[in-house]
Formats: sequence, structure tokens, C-alpha cells
Amino acid sequence: MSAGRVYFDGVDLSGADYGVTVTAASVSRAAPRDIAHQEIPYYPGGISRVVGPQQRQISVTAVQVGDTPADFRAKHDRLMWLLSQADTKPLIIDLDDRWPDRYWPVLLTSAPPPDAVRQHRVARFTLGFAVPGAYGYSTTLTERTVTLIASPTSFTQTVGGSAQASPVYEVENDAVETVTSVKIDNTTTGTAITWSGQLEQGNIIRIDTDAMLAEFSSDGGNTWSASMSNLSTGHEWPRFAARVDNTIEVTGVADGKIRLSYRDTYL
Repeated sequence: MSAGRVYFDGVDLSGADYGVTVTAASVSRAAPRDIAHQEIPYYPGGISRVVGPQQRQISVTAVQVGDTPADFRAKHDRLMWLLSQADTKPLIIDLDDRWPDRYWPVLLTSAPPPDAVRQHRVARFTLGFAVPGAYGYSTTLTERTVTLIASPTSFTQTVGGSAQASPVYEVENDAVETVTSVKIDNTTTGTAITWSGQLEQGNIIRIDTDAMLAEFSSDGGNTWSASMSNLSTGHEWPRFAARVDNTIEVTGVADGKIRLSYRDTYL
């Protein structure tokens, strides 16, 4: 990456198709808990309180250059089409080496007025983005496979970032014997989840702590089906604490493997 560039959904906006250079950027504060609320009056009298996440706001000041006014308008229209996606996309800002190692999932909230792109070849404008979950994520996906040789098997995972990370766990049974219960326990945070079912040789369960979803595969991970009904009552999703060694204990599979993947998370 080079300083003064911005990447949206993996696209370098400084390229010939867009011609954008970032000159300033700011990332607002955000609360680590869902404390924001909106009070909505309703008939015949009273207030309904809607609680939602405290969003982080990002402001990016940029210069966009075209070869001609027509080329500039084409580049700007192309930029607006890219930025105005209906769902969140990763935004990486590489300015003065401040945040090149992380991205924020963002939605475009403000764009320049049409007059800014009327008959010009160069324009400076500000783009506004909202981060619905307030968190940023490492551009590096951490992946690891641990062999399970006993029940339980324990291992330690060192996690960075500044907020809890949400790993995906995949547990595969390599033994001929069918496993009927698998427990994944983060003894550092005191959170654990138990899956009960028929895990035959080659079968895999996947626990996605971000999506809060349990899935099952009987064909080596080619296809998956939801398996939420197999989760224990009162389970807690075993996420990672930031900046410490997390001890993970797997019970139930004595011959197999656990694969985990996650991104360091930043507040």
C-alpha cells in the first residue's frame, strides 16, 4: 500500500478508473456497548425507545482528478456507483501510515453535491461513512489447525487487537467411532458451547461465533446445513479476549482436528 490511498471492497481508488487521492481522514469515537437510543413518539401519547449500536463515523477528504471534465464526471459516477452498495464493504485508509493494517465495514452516508462535478477536471470533496458495528478488523486473517490426540485437548491462542475477536471453529472427527458430544471451552473467558449429535468419521461441525451459527457437514466441508438445535441450552459463544493468551479446551473428539480462523478486532 502507499500513503494517501484508500481501498474500498478491495479496489484501489487511486487507480486510473477512479483517480482519487486521500488528503485527510478522521475516525470518530464509539462506545464499546450498545448504548445509543432513539426516542420515537407514538399515538395516542408516549415514547418508544429503540436501542441500537453506537456507530462509528468516518470522514474522508479526497481529491479526484480527470483528464477532461467529461473524464472526471465519468470517474466520479463510477466512484459513486462503487461506494453506494446496499451492504457493508471493507474500507482501508492508508494515510500517513495510520491504519494500513485494518479495515472497517462501512456504508456510505454522505457524498458531494452534483455541482461539485459539473464542469471541472479536479475536485476536492468529503465522503462520509458509518461503521454499523463500530469495530475495525485486521487485514490479516489468522488461521490455525490443531491436532486433537486426546479428550480433552488444550492449546493456547495469542490474540491481538483491542476488542474481543470472533473466531470460526471447525472440529472434524477422524476416528472410526462416532462422537455424540463436542465441547469447545475458552477457559480464559469462561465461555463454552456444546454440540450434541452424530459426528461420524470425516464429519465436521462449524461454530461461527460472529454469525452465532452452528453448522454440520457430512461430506468434508463441501456442503453445510444448520445445526442450531444440537447446541446445549444456555450456551455462550467462546470468543477470544484481546491482547492475552486464550486457552481453548476441546472435549469429545480424541482423534481429529480443530481449525480456527479469526481477525484481530479493534475498537
